[in-house]
Amino acid sequence: MYWMIRSCQYLDAGSSYGTAGVDRVGKGWLTARGHLAVASAGDDEVRLTAGTGKADPDLLRVTARLKALLEETKAYRAHFVRVEKETLGSFQ
Repeated sequence: MYWMIRSCQYLDAGSSYGTAGVDRVGKGWLTARGHLAVASAGDDEVRLTAGTGKADPDLLRVTARLKALLEETKAYRAHFVRVEKETLGSFQ
């Protein structure tokens, strides 16, 4: 069985990272946990299949990276909730 994600753009919604960052870290963590495997990937298309169910030896490093990105995203979002709109400059 395969799952196809035709557009990865929605994965980036609301984050401070590009689609490539979200895509890479998210799939890396799910793969390292044994939940899925990437059968093939193109520019904006990913073909996924079920993983082995076994954790990869690299899981601790991948998990630490994911946690760091989530904390950074949390701080990024919190900043824009608190910041005064005048300090952001003019967008026209």
